[in-house]
Amino acid sequence: MKDKIKQAYDAILPDAETEERMLRTIKARAENTAQSKRPVARRVLLIAACIALLAAVSAAGVAAYLKWSLPEPKTYPSGNGYYDVHTTETYLQEDIPTATAAQEDTSDEAFARKAVDLLQMLGLTDADTSRMTVIRQKHMGWDREEAVVSFSTNAAPTALTLEEQSGYLIGHSDIRITFDAQSGYLIGLSDIQWVYGEGEPVCKTEEEVCELALSLYESLPVPQGYAYYGCTKYDEQFWTYEFCNEPLEGFFNEYEMVRLSINPVSGKLDNLVVFYVPLLDDHEEGDVPLTQAQAEAVLQAAGRAPENMELTGAEVKIVLPNWMFTDKFPTDGDAVASDVTRLAWVLTYESKGVEEFDSKMEFYVDYYTGELLGGDYY
Repeated sequence: MKDKIKQAYDAILPDAETEERMLRTIKARAENTAQSKRPVARRVLLIAACIALLAAVSAAGVAAYLKWSLPEPKTYPSGNGYYDVHTTETYLQEDIPTATAAQEDTSDEAFARKAVDLLQMLGLTDADTSRMTVIRQKHMGWDREEAVVSFSTNAAPTALTLEEQSGYLIGHSDIRITFDAQSGYLIGLSDIQWVYGEGEPVCKTEEEVCELALSLYESLPVPQGYAYYGCTKYDEQFWTYEFCNEPLEGFFNEYEMVRLSINPVSGKLDNLVVFYVPLLDDHEEGDVPLTQAQAEAVLQAAGRAPENMELTGAEVKIVLPNWMFTDKFPTDGDAVASDVTRLAWVLTYESKGVEEFDSKMEFYVDYYTGELLGGDYY
């Protein structure tokens, strides 16, 4: 990297012969005018100003070169799971302050108060708030400290006959609410309690479910103003709605997203996940984006273009760099997720029956720098 910076700097600077010729010209012109009678010190200042201008131009060139580039990844030991648990503490209701917790307060008691307030706002009355557990842990994959508040539930599975239970799943789990332990941001909520069977749905139509999802999104303490992005219906009682940020017109960032799941039968929020990875767009006016052909050429030059696979898709999207298929991909652990997202060409290749099992590979090529950022395979 240092060598490349030096090459860029040297390319901007004039060589010694050119610089000497420029200075001689400046000096000759100064001596042929009335200004040549000024003290020598003034002429020296003029020459110094010229040199300073050259240096400023050079510095600008180097600064332009030093835009974001894929860094060496941070890693964590693979095979040990995503979480490193620090402490687990249990609190009773009388331990928790009655006032709403301030955003800047990151104590166990404050997170417990925020969790209780959230349960009340969502109408999740099945939670037993007389006793709660606060887990302090590090999410290794995101390099993030978390505070998880856990409640047991009072609700018991609905009593059904054996015939009614046939083919249905009846489940019961604790409610868990996760916060970023440093910023206080709400990261997630899980209250998945399946009760399959007869019952009058709270939401009678798809429109009613969508209205409920929008209402919940707007009431939650999560980033607001995101656009409705889509709905996935996993089954009759688990519909997931996504609200996504659009940092550039026509480009949605799936890593700045609020994803909430609703049970249309009970009308309750079952699950919530919030992503907070912003887009870093440092291109300047005049920067020319890569064409698809140039993006494909990047893969060829890097020796990454897959053999026996057909290019079936190419689109510009916001992606999360992950180092896959790059020379920086870690071999001594798993990579911590990037803290920024980037605009990139996503090139998709498929085997299309060449192999015994069809497969698909995606490659991310930075839209402006042409750097290979990672990819995925299926």
